[in-house]
Amino acid sequence: MKIQLSITAFLCSTMIFAQVKPNFRLTGVTDGDYKGTIFLGYYDKDNNFIEDSTEIVNGKFIFDGILAEPVQGRIFLKRPSEIGWIYLDTGFISVKAKTTISNPNKITLTSISGSLSDSLFNRFGNFLLSLLRSDLSDSVKKEQMFEKVDSFVTSRPNHNL
Repeated sequence: MKIQLSITAFLCSTMIFAQVKPNFRLTGVTDGDYKGTIFLGYYDKDNNFIEDSTEIVNGKFIFDGILAEPVQGRIFLKRPSEIGWIYLDTGFISVKAKTTISNPNKITLTSISGSLSDSLFNRFGNFLLSLLRSDLSDSVKKEQMFEKVDSFVTSRPNHNL
């Protein structure tokens, strides 16, 4: 009986003190004159806004976090600041950013890799821009748009993008 209680107490204490490990890492390299704190913000699955910050050291920064699903996030500098938008996924994401000290501070994400959701979003945006700029009739544009969205949903029914 004492052994069972000891094992139960041990398992309970292990579960209480167990830490959930991050499931995404965002690493970045900056080019520009801004030095200091950089921020990452996004909404979790319960619609709570998560804001994390880290220091840019030698032009580099790292964020680790936990996602239940892909979400849109924002990277920004000390306020007031422009925002760099990014879709976050689990895994390793790498960004390159151009920064400028001004009012507001400026950040431009010049390269993003490792985020499937961000890649899908940008591909769809490029498709949409080329479709809207084309000389096709509105009815053909609508049909092509519907086909593209239908294809995306059919191939990725559980994706929240």
